[in-house]
Amino acid sequence: MVETSSRRRVWWWLLASGVLMVLMLVPFAFVTPDNRYLYWFQAYVVGRTNDARAMVITPPRGFTGRWTTYHFNLTVDSEMDIVDDKLHGIWRRYNEKTGLVWWSGEYAGNVAVGTWRWYDASGAVASESVGPGFTDPVMNLPFMIFWMEF
Repeated sequence: MVETSSRRRVWWWLLASGVLMVLMLVPFAFVTPDNRYLYWFQAYVVGRTNDARAMVITPPRGFTGRWTTYHFNLTVDSEMDIVDDKLHGIWRRYNEKTGLVWWSGEYAGNVAVGTWRWYDASGAVASESVGPGFTDPVMNLPFMIFWMEF
């Protein structure tokens, strides 16, 4: 029986570790920014906070439709109506524990307009006001995992 030197064993372990890392990253080639499990991955594996995840997981350029973000426990965090990369419609934020709407506001071309509502713990409207008129742009960054562009 041929004895493998300890130096050669180290190279095999390094090679096997590299192949394993590549195989672990292959599924990310198929992950789209709207995959809710990506939020779980960003929270637990990469260790990002909710705000940091929102800066990384953004709608693709030219997006039109409803963009949904998730809390780390995979409950819905917010729903935004977006038209051509601009907030245009209703933005709803949800309470992480109850799943009820926390607040909602209307936007037109990234500008807060219309009626804004804040809700209490039971889901009833607690207060209401007219949109303050500030600009809240959609962060249009490239889709990234591990701060790498895909």
